[in-house]
Amino acid sequence: MKRLRVDFSRVIDLSQTISNASPTYPGDTKPSIDRIRRIGINGSAYNLSRLTISPHVATHVDAPLHFLSEGRCVGDLDPFAYSGEAVVVDFSSKNSLEINAEDLEAKAVEVRSGFVVLLYTGFSKIVGKVDWLRNYTALTEDGAKWLIDKGVKAVGTDALSIERYDSKDYRVHKLLLQNSIGIIEGLSDELKRLIGVKILFICLPLKIECCEGAPARAIAVKLS
Repeated sequence: MKRLRVDFSRVIDLSQTISNASPTYPGDTKPSIDRIRRIGINGSAYNLSRLTISPHVATHVDAPLHFLSEGRCVGDLDPFAYSGEAVVVDFSSKNSLEINAEDLEAKAVEVRSGFVVLLYTGFSKIVGKVDWLRNYTALTEDGAKWLIDKGVKAVGTDALSIERYDSKDYRVHKLLLQNSIGIIEGLSDELKRLIGVKILFICLPLKIECCEGAPARAIAVKLS
């Protein structure tokens, strides 16, 4: 049998690390990783941890159930619902905190139906700071409609959320999820290395029953 040759140097991890220090959306459960058994302590032959986290900590996905009462939960989705050929669009130098349809029309020229669109805002460089929690660059309602019209498969961001922190009606989330567009939030700052690069984006959320979201491991494979 011919040996498969895989060039892992073309793979970039786009996931934030989950730790006790990981910041969360205001009001969410703070992560807690506790070692409850240790090798050699009280006769234990192994280490064992207890993990308590929000489904929306660090790099994660939002499933339709997050904002739609009859939406599907993350465990029922196709495992590749958030993966596909992708384009990274750079909005890190944008003066305003909004990404609208005009912005996307000007910068996301390579977007086609079935693509995953990844928005690099640069806010992943200041994870946990006040601006990262509340004053990040986010998608507007007409920006969401532009993505819907393009027929994209999913949209991701390195910011805390795809939508403004002070949103009252969560129209951006609802529009995307109602149109079966997956949402990935909290990608790492490694996303900046992929601006202008043709990639295969792979994002695999944990398969959790009856849950509206899940932490995910996201990677990109450089195709060019």
